[in-house]
Amino acid sequence: MRSLRFENVSKSFAVEKDRRVAVLRDVSFELTAPGVVGLAGRSGSGKSTLFRLVNRLADPDGGRILADGEALGGGSVVDLRRRFVLCPQRAAFFPGSVLDNVTAPDWMTKRGEGDVARGEVLLERVEIPPERWTSEPSALSVGQQMRVQIARCLYLSPDLLMLDESTANLDPHIAGRLLDDLARWAREDSRLLLHATHEPDKLRRCDRMLVLEAGRIVADGPPARLLDDERGPAAAILRAEAD
Repeated sequence: MRSLRFENVSKSFAVEKDRRVAVLRDVSFELTAPGVVGLAGRSGSGKSTLFRLVNRLADPDGGRILADGEALGGGSVVDLRRRFVLCPQRAAFFPGSVLDNVTAPDWMTKRGEGDVARGEVLLERVEIPPERWTSEPSALSVGQQMRVQIARCLYLSPDLLMLDESTANLDPHIAGRLLDDLARWAREDSRLLLHATHEPDKLRRCDRMLVLEAGRIVADGPPARLLDDERGPAAAILRAEAD
C-alpha cells in the first residue's frame, strides 16, 4: 500500500433514543508509505474511533476512506484486517503458549499450523526471553503481554500497523527500543505505522504528527515543531492529559 486517505470522514454514535454524539467531524488527511505518524488527542477525541473505521469495526456516517485510491468498503473484511492491523491497549489471547499466540493468525483461521521460526524471530524482536515462549500468556507481566500482542500483529506483515496506546504500560527504555525498531520496520519495508499516544517522547520518534481535538484534525506537521509550540494545540492537549 502506498497511501491511506481520509476524505471528509464523520462518525457519530447514539447515546440515547433520539440523540447522537459526533466523535469525528469532517476529518481529512493522507498518509503515505513509508511513514511513522503519531496521533495525539485528549481521551475521547476520536483516536480509537479513527482506528476502528480503518479496521472496519465501524463504518463512517459520511465521507470516504481510501487505500491507494480504492474505497475500503469492498472486499473481504478478514483480508482487510490482515493488511490494516489494529493493536489495542489491552492484550487479548487465545488458548495456548506465548509462541502459539504469535502464530495464531494462521492456525486460528486454518491457513496452516503457523510459521514457528518466524514467530520466534518476532518474540526476540520484542524482547521476550526464550524461556517464556512456552509459557501461557497469563504468566507474563502486563508489559510482556503487550509485546507479545505486538509480535502477533507483526506476524501478519501488515501494510499499516495501528498502535492504540499500545506502549503505555511498557518500561520506558523497552518502549523506546521497540518503537525505534518498529520505525525501522516501517521505513525499510515501506509500511505505515500510526501510533496513538499522549507521551511527548514517543511522539518525537515519529516523522509526522496529527492532533485530534473534539473530533477534528487541528494540527498536522513535524512533531518537534508542534510539541515545542507552547501556545499550540498539541502542547495544550498534552498538558491536559498529564494533569
